[in-house]
Amino acid sequence: MAHVLSFSLSFGYRTLTNLVIGLAACGGVLGLQLQQLDRLNQTPNYELAAQTEATRLTTLRNSPTLGFEALVADWTFLDYLQYFGDDEARAVSGYGLAADYLDRVTELDPRFLFVYLFVSPGVSYYQGQPERAVTLFDRGVAALSPEIHPNAFIVPKFKALDLFLLIGDIPGAIAAYQQAAAWVDGTPFADYRPGLEQTIAYLQANPDSVQARYIGWSDVYNNAVDSVVRDRAATELRSLGARQVKREDGSIGFAPPPGL
Repeated sequence: MAHVLSFSLSFGYRTLTNLVIGLAACGGVLGLQLQQLDRLNQTPNYELAAQTEATRLTTLRNSPTLGFEALVADWTFLDYLQYFGDDEARAVSGYGLAADYLDRVTELDPRFLFVYLFVSPGVSYYQGQPERAVTLFDRGVAALSPEIHPNAFIVPKFKALDLFLLIGDIPGAIAAYQQAAAWVDGTPFADYRPGLEQTIAYLQANPDSVQARYIGWSDVYNNAVDSVVRDRAATELRSLGARQVKREDGSIGFAPPPGL
C-alpha cells in the first residue's frame, strides 16, 4: 500500500485532516466490498462475483472523489491487483473487467506511471483488446513526459509493442518507438536509445509483421480463458494464414502460416 501511494501521491501539501476525510470517503465503499466478499467466500460463485464487481465499478465511476482523485486511483488499482491475481476466479469468469479497472485508474490519475506496466498483460493479452490498450497508453503519453518522470518512455514503448505484435500497425509502432527514443534523452536511461533506434530501423526495413503477429496472437489464444477472447485470437491467426491443428493432448492450436 505504501509503495503504491508513494508512487502517485505527494503528501507534502496535504493536511492530516484532508487525508482522514479522503480515507473515510473510500472507507464506505471498502466496507461494502468486504461485506460482498465475505458472502462470496461462504459460497463461491465466481460468475456472480464478476457481475457484482462490474456493478461496483460502475457505481464507483459515478461517485464523487471529493478532490482525492489520486487516492481513489490507488484504491482502485489495489482492487485491480486483487481481481487480476485471483487465478481461481479468473479461470471461471475471465478477465473481462481488466480494461474497466485500468481505464478508471488512468482516468483518475493519468500520471500514475506504474499502472501502465499492467495494460498490455491485462488488456491486450488476457482480454484480447490491444486497440483499447493503445487508447490507455495514449492517455499516459498525453499526460506524462520525461520531465515529469524519467521512466515515462516506457509508455510509448509498450504502446509500440502492442501496435507491432498484435495490431500490425508498423507506421504507428515506428512513431511510438521514435517518441520513446526521444524521451530517454537527458534521463538516466539515455543508453537505451541505440536499442530503440535499432528496433526502428528493423521495422522500417521489415514492414511485414506476420511472424511477430503470429507469435503475439498465439500467446493471446493460449492464455485465453473465455470464448470471446479465444475467438478473437483465432480469427486474427486465421487472417495471418495460420492453420488450425489438433495437438497431441487433444487441444486445438494453430500452426504457423506457410513460409514461417
